[in-house]
Amino acid sequence: SDGVDFIKQLSNVPEHSLLFTCPPYHDAEIYSSDGIENATYDEFLNWWQAMAKASFEAGIETFAFQITPNYGQDMVIQAQAAGYALTRVIENTRKPSQALHVNTRGVVAKRQYGVIYVLERVSA
Repeated sequence: SDGVDFIKQLSNVPEHSLLFTCPPYHDAEIYSSDGIENATYDEFLNWWQAMAKASFEAGIETFAFQITPNYGQDMVIQAQAAGYALTRVIENTRKPSQALHVNTRGVVAKRQYGVIYVLERVSA
C-alpha cells in the first residue's frame, strides 16, 4: 500500500492526534520497483497531497514529517492545500560524518539530513 489507503481507514481519531512520517525522499532512495519513489516528481507531490488530505479528513490535528530541505517546501505546499498550516520547522544541526554518500541508485550525492516540518489543522 502507498500509505494513503491506510490513512483513509482511520476515522474519529482522538483529539490531539498526531501523524509523524518519514516518507520516501522522492527518488533519492529506491525501496521497491513499484513504490512512489519511482514516480515523477509531480506524481510524488500529488501522492503527498493525497496523504495530507486523507490525514485531514481522518481528523488528524498535527501532521508532521521528516524530509530533506530540497523536497520539504514543495511538500509543505501540498499539505497546506489539504488544510494544514506550517507551525514549526526543526532543523538538524548535526554535522555529517562524511560529506558525500552513495544512494541506492548508486549515485554519489551530498549528504543532507532531514528537516522536520510540523503542520496543524486550520480549517474543517
